[in-house]
Amino acid sequence: MKCVICGTTIGTLETRTYIHVYRDNKHRRKLYACSVCGKHDGPFDRLIDSLPVDENGSPLDVSRAELEALILATDRKRLEKRLREARSVYQSQAESDAQDTVSEYREQILEQLLEGGEASDDLLNDYPSGDAYHHESHVDKWYNLTDAAELIDELSEFEETDSGLWEGQQPKEAIGTCAAFTYGNAVYSEWHDLIEKINEEAETVIDDYDDQIADAEKALEEAQEAEDNDDEDYEGPSVEDCEDLVGQLKAEKEVELGAVIDKAIAGEL
Repeated sequence: MKCVICGTTIGTLETRTYIHVYRDNKHRRKLYACSVCGKHDGPFDRLIDSLPVDENGSPLDVSRAELEALILATDRKRLEKRLREARSVYQSQAESDAQDTVSEYREQILEQLLEGGEASDDLLNDYPSGDAYHHESHVDKWYNLTDAAELIDELSEFEETDSGLWEGQQPKEAIGTCAAFTYGNAVYSEWHDLIEKINEEAETVIDDYDDQIADAEKALEEAQEAEDNDDEDYEGPSVEDCEDLVGQLKAEKEVELGAVIDKAIAGEL
């Protein structure tokens, strides 16, 4: 025998639940559910609750058509519950994958911050093999029909609308392709957000250290000029001390910016 809800085969020794129903309003039979679907507040339990009852509260016999309509309604409730439970699963995974992408390109992000004051959010064009990395890591995935529907529902704001990406595919395959690109869009959006947060946090660090470095470099110029002119009245720091200070400040700046990126990777921004 099989469970009417999930279709799994029920072993003879397995705990099961059943009710009597009429098939085609003529032949009486038992309707079984497995121990999982038949547990308290499970889908079969809710199905029984949906059946018409007599004055004593006992389920009345129903026709096959009525029963199928009730099963469809119960399955829909079960899917809705599953969707609610899965809510944020794909979103959380997209956030994690975006953090992994920042980790993958940590050195390039740091280099851009040091050289230009901000990091690019154009993963596809401004990072080595960024396009290939994004596609292989985030888009090139297979989803069955149920998972694809759940993903598209949860990540609806990132849903891919370019139907040319699945042109010529069968419906189930097309939905899976749509889900794959939808997930890629979600990861890319999370990447954008992380880079924006990195740039915002890094701006304070850069401004602070650039002011100090500018002062140290000015002092270095004065020390170098005094040394070149044999200025005996010069009482400032030596060229070597100024060079050491500039180097130290630049090293500290790099460490601080690296710490900002690491916070983004850890999800702490």
